[in-house]
Amino acid sequence: MTQSWDKTFPQSDRVEHASVRFTTRYGFTLAGVASYNHAVGNIFTPAVSLIFSLKTLLFALAVSLLPAATALRDVPRRASRTSVELQGLVQMFVLMLIIEIASLVGNYY
Repeated sequence: MTQSWDKTFPQSDRVEHASVRFTTRYGFTLAGVASYNHAVGNIFTPAVSLIFSLKTLLFALAVSLLPAATALRDVPRRASRTSVELQGLVQMFVLMLIIEIASLVGNYY
């Protein structure tokens, strides 16, 4: 972790500045672990991490399985291909909206 000012805009005395360097470029040092854990730990509590990982899994399943299920469904002869594609997009949007609402409810209630 460094305290030197490396920005192009002027430094303000009202702002506390600290930089955490990436381990891939500068190697692993124990000096940056505490501030990194503090910053990430304030954002990603275990409950938020669980909800985020479940949301990611459900989005991946929705994007991969819904088009396959739509393609396997029996389509009537009168329906045009455009209407079938539009119906699949609407179904995808509704499913993703439901997943997002469920994750917001899980995060805030």
